[in-house]
Amino acid sequence: MYYALATNQDYMKTKVSVFVALGPVTKISHSTSAIFQFAKHFYDEIDDALWTLGIYEILGKSWFTSTAMKLFCGKIPQLCTLLEKLTVSSNPATDDLDRFAILMDHEPNGSSAQSIMLYLQGMREDRFQVYAPDYNKVIHSKKTTDLIPLENITEVPVAMFVGKADKLADPEDAAWARQTIGNSVVRYQMVEGGHMTFFIAKDMDWFT
Repeated sequence: MYYALATNQDYMKTKVSVFVALGPVTKISHSTSAIFQFAKHFYDEIDDALWTLGIYEILGKSWFTSTAMKLFCGKIPQLCTLLEKLTVSSNPATDDLDRFAILMDHEPNGSSAQSIMLYLQGMREDRFQVYAPDYNKVIHSKKTTDLIPLENITEVPVAMFVGKADKLADPEDAAWARQTIGNSVVRYQMVEGGHMTFFIAKDMDWFT
C-alpha cells in the first residue's frame, strides 16, 4: 500500500479514503526480530539456497506444515508464544492466549520468498527501496535501487497504529516513516503490544 500510494497516487486516491496502517512496515532497519537479524547476516547463503532449490514461498500451506502448526500451536500455545517473542513481539503478554491458539490453528499462510528478501535488502542497506534482482551477485554500489518515495503521499490520509513492543515494525522505523510522509499522517498512535497485538489483543479499545 505504501508503494502504491507513493507511485500511483492519482489512481489510489479514487479508491481509498483513508489508509489505516496497523503495525506498519516500511524499512525495518531497526527490527530486533531474531529471525530477520539472523537472515540478514546470511542473506547470500539463503538467497542461493532458495533459487537453487526453486523455492518461491516460505512456510506455504501444505499437509505437513498445517499438521505441525495445529500440533504445536493449537495444543501447546505457550511454545508458539515463545516463537512470537523471538520474532515479532517483545511483550506477548498483551495478547489473548486463547485467540492466539485459534489464529495459529489457521496457519501457516505462507509468504513470497522475494518479499522476505526485499525486507532483508532494506535492513542491510538501511533504505526503503525497490527490490534489487541479483542483489548478492553485484558490487555494493549496485545493491541500492530507487527509493520508494513516501514523501509523494499527499492525497490519501494515513492513520498509523504502532506497537510499542513490535520487533518487526520497530517504533523507530515507524517514526521515520511518519516523518517522511509528513502531513498526510492524520493520526499516529502508539499501542501497548507487538506485531500480533493488532489481531488478538486482550484490550482492543485502541481500535474504537
